[in-house]
Amino acid sequence: FMITLENEESRRISGNGIYNLHAFMTDIHARMAAEHPFSIICVKMANPQNLLQLVGQSSIESLTASTAKYLESVVPKHDIYYTTPGVFLLICDHDDKEPMDVLHTARMINERFHQGWNFQDREAVFNAYVFYAEIPKDFQNPEQIMALIKSPLPQNTLKGQADGDKERKNDVYYGSDLNIFLRRTQVEKAVMEGLKNHNFAVYYQPIYDARDMSIKAGEALLRFHDKELGEIYPDEFLPVAERSGLIFELEDFVLDE
Repeated sequence: FMITLENEESRRISGNGIYNLHAFMTDIHARMAAEHPFSIICVKMANPQNLLQLVGQSSIESLTASTAKYLESVVPKHDIYYTTPGVFLLICDHDDKEPMDVLHTARMINERFHQGWNFQDREAVFNAYVFYAEIPKDFQNPEQIMALIKSPLPQNTLKGQADGDKERKNDVYYGSDLNIFLRRTQVEKAVMEGLKNHNFAVYYQPIYDARDMSIKAGEALLRFHDKELGEIYPDEFLPVAERSGLIFELEDFVLDE
């Protein structure tokens, strides 16, 4: 398949030479346009911002370099991308590796993150979550892949953090585990269409005074019905709107109503 030629420096992160988000998006667009099947392995560090505050920027760069070096021992360097803070992506073409072989590689990476790392002259464990997806079987467009990259980790994957990570899922997340990211892209699209097509509605709920049951105030409740997804509740569409920047349009809509 064809890959667009461009300045290599613009595709790489200065310092470590790993490919960046721009390179990743360019390469997956080319593969998908050519209908070339491939798999991706996504390694997401848990709570990268908290880790940054804990160890500092220079230490984060050192940790990133150590992780990249390990990944280079598993796959060729030109298949590794560092897309956003704490997120590595690996592309594996099915011409080179069968999907089950790529899943095996993902599991091997996952096992490595259950072990300690030699970091700042001591052994440390850094929690990371590994996702595996086949394209186009699991994701059919780049927007769905971006949801995997940029969306926060589902809360149920983090529930074991407080008690020593005892409940953390030990295997790679794949197959039906990816549905939550597909759902987020569907909801984001529905919110955009809903704002255009006036699918949101504001209902007013009275607030009573318990002493005499008289109405003292009112509460505006935003409701959303999508023709394909049905009723979507605020605890789902509001976080999606916040991440996509659509929350301001929703606020304007409520004020106008």
